[in-house]
Amino acid sequence: MDLSKYKAEFISEARDSLDSLNKELVILEKNPNDDEVIHSLFRSFHTLKGNAAAMGYTKFSELAHSLEDALSKIRDKEVVMTTELMSIILEGCDALEEGLQKISEDNPEDITIAHIITEIKDAIGSKEQKIELNIAQKLELTDSDNGLISQVAGKGLVNAYRAILVFESLNVLKTAKTLLVLKLFTKDYSEDVSIIKTTPVMDDIRAGKFGQEVEIVLSTRKNVEELKKIVNTISGIKELYILGVHEDYIRSAGQLHEEKESQKQEIINKHQEEVVRTIQSVKVDMDKLDKLMNLVGELLISNMRLKDIEHKKDLLMLKTVLGEAERQIIDLKDEVMKIRMVPIGNIFNRFPRMVRDLATKENKKVEFIMEGQDLEFDRTILDQIGDPLVHMLRNSVDHGIELPQDRLNARKPEDGMIKIKAFREKNNAVIEVSDDGAGIDPEKVKNACIKKGVITALQAQKMSTKELQMLIFRAGISTNEIITEVSGRGVGMDVVSTSMKKLGGAFVMESTVGKGTSIRLELPLTVAIITAFLVRIGDEIYAIPLNSINETLALKSSELKTIKGYDVFILRGKELPLIWLHDIVGKPKIPKEELLLVIINHSSGLIGLVVDSIISQQQILIKSLQDIVKGTKGCSGATILGDGSIALILDVNTLI
Repeated sequence: MDLSKYKAEFISEARDSLDSLNKELVILEKNPNDDEVIHSLFRSFHTLKGNAAAMGYTKFSELAHSLEDALSKIRDKEVVMTTELMSIILEGCDALEEGLQKISEDNPEDITIAHIITEIKDAIGSKEQKIELNIAQKLELTDSDNGLISQVAGKGLVNAYRAILVFESLNVLKTAKTLLVLKLFTKDYSEDVSIIKTTPVMDDIRAGKFGQEVEIVLSTRKNVEELKKIVNTISGIKELYILGVHEDYIRSAGQLHEEKESQKQEIINKHQEEVVRTIQSVKVDMDKLDKLMNLVGELLISNMRLKDIEHKKDLLMLKTVLGEAERQIIDLKDEVMKIRMVPIGNIFNRFPRMVRDLATKENKKVEFIMEGQDLEFDRTILDQIGDPLVHMLRNSVDHGIELPQDRLNARKPEDGMIKIKAFREKNNAVIEVSDDGAGIDPEKVKNACIKKGVITALQAQKMSTKELQMLIFRAGISTNEIITEVSGRGVGMDVVSTSMKKLGGAFVMESTVGKGTSIRLELPLTVAIITAFLVRIGDEIYAIPLNSINETLALKSSELKTIKGYDVFILRGKELPLIWLHDIVGKPKIPKEELLLVIINHSSGLIGLVVDSIISQQQILIKSLQDIVKGTKGCSGATILGDGSIALILDVNTLI
């Protein structure tokens, strides 16, 4: 039976399920007794297992079945949810996402699942109490041990060490990892290394009867660095100590194994890439499709009536039919726009997992709140907004939220709060990302900018606190002195600024040192069809998006004032700076007694644009510019007018 025709549907449903799973698993970790979430997770894994098996994806189905078993044990109260168990389940979800990506690319579902299934079975199946063996601070050697050390020293193995391996508490592969280290020493390096003793003894190591620590006493002709290099070829060891036989073992945080940290970061990076993935498909209600079909039918009828009018030359009927066709086209446009609209929850649902991973990596406690997931955006906007939101949330975790003890010292709750909220305001959609963290220190931003040469010390003295804080949106600026995987390169907030310009949106930031930061993004609901004012400058027509316009008015040229060489108009008691669009587009000014102003909402305040005339307010279709003019400052695209001519769409934020 050919199942390929069902593949696209399987991929779409599996992606939806995995998005939901990542969100609900983070909820379950904070509320382990939430039966409703547990049942929902169980059903999702069960569905994934069944669908994958039906399609013949055996590895995918087998892993989903193992994860279903884990949720079954949790549901039946046979296993208690812990951070360690949740990490294993999330690792399983990562592997499912990797497998799904390969399936979508027509590659074999070549995913490694054996170790994950083993970890799950060990975590939910073994009820034996593990023997917690702690390695002694001082090594006690018997006469037999000392005799063996002296004997091998005569063969050139003169350096005696105690090698202590420390594993994660739930690492089910610690037995295998220990045996691999011993195999390296006794086989691959048998002429250079001799094992004196182990703690625990070999039988207990093979049976896994030990806690986090294993000690290997050995004699060798190698030095400490050479031994570390050998052991570090084995992944999964949290900490490694190489001590002299008479040296005390002092437990400390130690140095994390580099490979382990690299693996953690790969998981975090992969999830951030998943957050900003392009939305490939949109689900459409049958009601909307029915409306589209009806509208297309009405247009076909209008088209036939127009052909009939062509023969009869009935101008009165022509006017009536054209009016009906215009209404039908507008209705059709509205329905198509509705179909393009996608809930922002499609993007938001990826964030809880990402925030959880980042907070865990940095040993921070974060309560993550989402609101307004049902607000709908044009698919094109969602494709572009994911990346800046990821950077904003990363900054909130890394720069904003303090370590638990630092928060307690500042008389704050131990858990930091990060909130992302979407809502509609007038003709725009607004997304706010806020936290109750440390806020943005203007002094740190100032010093970073001076060091980078963005501003001079003299310029900094004249800047307000908010102006200094806003410099964080400049490219290359970061207040982190140390570059980490998460931050320090100064690209995060610059992405926010650049993306807002591309989308024709705006952003506002409020930050108070010690209290937190809030960033507000103001976005159009759609970027395909917009309402705009058509204005004339000389013999050319330009379009100005309506969401940038505050009002229009006419004034006498005698009412203008000049301040420091710039034209200014007093509007309701406040100075309103004027910009002649003629100067910008290269058209000569024509002296007139009366001027027409289009007053623009700009981040710095209201600004008046002088135009020759205002033609009309229209809905226009945005057409992308060709590469040769794409990126031109002050121009966001073009539209085709009723007479076939082209009008450029002004991006007034960057223009001014």
